[in-house]
Amino acid sequence: MEFAPPLAGRNQELAAGDRVLEAIRRGKPGVLELVGEAGIGKTVLSSAIAARAEQAGIAVLRTRAAAFERDVPYGLWVELLDDAVAALPPTAVDGLGRGHLHELGRLLPALRETEAGGAGGGPDDVADASSAAARFRLHRAVGALVATLASRGPLVLALDDLHWADPAGLELVLHLLRHPPDAGVLFLLASRPGAAASALAEAARDIPSLAQIELGPLGDADARTLLGDTEEPEQLLARARGNPCFLLALARADRRGAAVPRTIIAAVDSSVRQLSAPARRLLEGAALAGDPFDVQLAEVAAGVPGCTTTNAIDELIEAGFVALDGGDLRCRFRHPLVRQSVHDRIGLERRRTGHAALAVALRERGAAPGTLAPHVAAAAEPGDEAAIKLLDAAALDAHAVAPDAAARWLEAADRLLPTTPEQAERRLGLRLRRSLALAAGGRVEEAHGVLLSVHDSLPPGSPLAVPVIVQLAQIERASGRAHDSRARLERALAAGVATTPADEARLHLGLAFDYVQLHDRAAGEAVRAALAAAERADSLLAIASARACAGMLAGWEGDHAVAAAAVEQALEELTRIGDEELMQGLETVHMLALMAIAQERYGDADALLARGATLARRSGQDFALSALLTFRGMTRWNLGDMPGALASVEEGVETARLIRAEAILGHALSLACNLHVRAGDRAAGERAGNEALRILARQQDDVLTATSRLNAVLFMALDVDPAKALREATAAAGQGLEGTDASWTCQLAEYLIICALSVGDRAAARAWAEQATTVSRHANLPLALTKAASSRALVLSADGDHAAAITDAEEGVARATPFGRPHLAFARSVLGRVLAAAGRGEAATVELHAAAAEFAACGLQRAHDQTAREIRRLGGRVAGRVGRAAGVEGLDELSDREREIARLVAEGTPNKRIALMLHLSEKTVANHLTNVYAKLGLRGRTELAALVASAANAA
Repeated sequence: MEFAPPLAGRNQELAAGDRVLEAIRRGKPGVLELVGEAGIGKTVLSSAIAARAEQAGIAVLRTRAAAFERDVPYGLWVELLDDAVAALPPTAVDGLGRGHLHELGRLLPALRETEAGGAGGGPDDVADASSAAARFRLHRAVGALVATLASRGPLVLALDDLHWADPAGLELVLHLLRHPPDAGVLFLLASRPGAAASALAEAARDIPSLAQIELGPLGDADARTLLGDTEEPEQLLARARGNPCFLLALARADRRGAAVPRTIIAAVDSSVRQLSAPARRLLEGAALAGDPFDVQLAEVAAGVPGCTTTNAIDELIEAGFVALDGGDLRCRFRHPLVRQSVHDRIGLERRRTGHAALAVALRERGAAPGTLAPHVAAAAEPGDEAAIKLLDAAALDAHAVAPDAAARWLEAADRLLPTTPEQAERRLGLRLRRSLALAAGGRVEEAHGVLLSVHDSLPPGSPLAVPVIVQLAQIERASGRAHDSRARLERALAAGVATTPADEARLHLGLAFDYVQLHDRAAGEAVRAALAAAERADSLLAIASARACAGMLAGWEGDHAVAAAAVEQALEELTRIGDEELMQGLETVHMLALMAIAQERYGDADALLARGATLARRSGQDFALSALLTFRGMTRWNLGDMPGALASVEEGVETARLIRAEAILGHALSLACNLHVRAGDRAAGERAGNEALRILARQQDDVLTATSRLNAVLFMALDVDPAKALREATAAAGQGLEGTDASWTCQLAEYLIICALSVGDRAAARAWAEQATTVSRHANLPLALTKAASSRALVLSADGDHAAAITDAEEGVARATPFGRPHLAFARSVLGRVLAAAGRGEAATVELHAAAAEFAACGLQRAHDQTAREIRRLGGRVAGRVGRAAGVEGLDELSDREREIARLVAEGTPNKRIALMLHLSEKTVANHLTNVYAKLGLRGRTELAALVASAANAA
């Protein structure tokens, strides 16, 4: 039964495969995506390309998703990687690091016996309930593993039938496409048209070596070649319509004298009927057991003893239904369509008894709850308490890394619960947990629907009423539907749902959050009501939350003194709130941190965001986690830690992706664009910025959206097309940036002034400088005044008023001094420029050298390179040594990542190998080393190795 036809008519596609293979030989990642209908030849073409790779000496790992294995999280990844990992030498495994090994040990059986692998005890193991955080760590670990495998030579990962991939497994594929290892890895992907194919294409769009092929039907000439010598080929060609798999199945049916079937499923059914009874029964058992399948388990599912099927498996192999897959007791279906059609012809009762038998056999083998769950769910009858408990356990195990599977098992347990009053509370618990799993998996609308069903089933006066309403409102708010959230909370307050002062305060606070987010004129009244309710509840958290709302409102209304006082008081109150209580108020943490940023209290904001992110991980609040991580990227860069800023924003972006929170993702990508451009990686900045703009275009207009849009368009065009930067910035946020958050005005004005001056528009530059001065004086904040002074200096220098320009630039430096890096470096670079324009080259060079050293130490590659060009224009050069050698104690000033890279450099590891081991790009490793050399005052690798050795000897 030829359901894997020979290759015909695909020469152009094979040539495309050869081109991508050539790219990975050069050490760069590539993607070849094959898309086409069932039977069109995706698997055959993928196998042919993989065979060419193997003939060229390239390693190939293969796997295939299966229609009935969607309930097995990461199943395709275990099959793809486990044997390859088992074959790695111990040194390569150890090179992954304990943190990655700990995560991989949860996924791959081959690593569970290693010292660092397994479910507990790893160095990065944290007691959290965050599904997104756990999946992010696993994704990074798998990326590091793929890079390690590719470090041994070019590698092809062939993943077939991805339209059937389980959600967690597909999610991991998408992550690796967005963050491919900087190595020669080809992702050879095949799927049918649909959501999976679209998601794969979107994730892979920025990989340079990318080929996307839509397989169409064969032409008549190629189809005739495939048929060979066949009677009445015209009838077959007309019915098959160029589909090679259909064509051969129809031809086979004709040769056996059966009636010509209308579909491929009928062709399979015709061939199945010609099998012997034992072979047919074993084939049905195999369809229930899996793909690939264990022959002994297939016998169990078939309900026949092994002695009667001795010849049956040979018959199935001979007939072309299955093939051996790595051993006498393991086989694979020749084509997914075969298994699907066989499975569909099995009666419901036979399926149930088969799955029940499989559950018993797997339990005897010691299978985990997640392995048993698909069979138990398919076999159990309502009221089966043992099945309910097992599905509950499977959901607990799956929630962190496969929330979609957890939601399925909880739904199955819900169906099995008896519909009696005694089980009502238990059912509510299952549904509440299911809503959390759905939300963690990004299925927010389904989570919302489940919560609504819970709400509607609550008895009057239930203590769960307010928590459920608040959770519904939080989902609506996080989805950009603050109007819906506000209406829900107002209805609850009007209906008197709250039965305690604490519940009343929770409803009022949610309403205040909505009014403030919507910039509603009635926000002041809502905030005052929330504060009064918080005081009645005598809840310090509620009071601090209401005060945060009041402060945010005051800041937006321009009353900065009131805003500053509210920030001060709320920050103090939060220090007196324990972690367990604060977990209930992470929206407050987010809002208060934004206020602290607006008040230039970056250290306070950073500490608050770090605490909030830790609590969000522990309590599984992934929506809050993505926002907290994103805004911590802002505080880290303002504190001079660009690597830390990028790491935090990257995790924020990926967390938002995992939970499909577009409202957060657009803002996170906008900030990522800003940071990547500052760090000197313009390509990464443009990728993030373009995606941010696509997402922001679908969101409602508000201050945060306008600010994020401005951020993206400005930094993408900065240095490339200043006129475009000006044009698009004003289109995004208004001529005077009136549509944006005022706390950004002074910082962004400096860049707009530089753009305006570079295109000769001094009038526009003066207007920006005047606006920055007005805003900064009204706010009376030190950094805003610094930026305004530097902005005026640039304009005055361009106008030829050098004395006034120097005075303002020196004011900028004086005001920036308390902030330190990076803001002092920016102020000194402006002073250097205006001194140079005034003809004071020697003084300018001193300022520019100091700024360049600080930029290097902060990881601000763009600013460093621009300052270096100014120094060279003055006839100088950037010194090889930045500052003085720090000594071994200087190693303590490095970040964890910098210390890790320094250790590897000292061991003689080249940058390319470091990048592969740490799942970074070579450019990122080089940027980290630039920071290390600047912080330690070293010339290069030799001095760094000596310093690390000295530290080791001293220890």
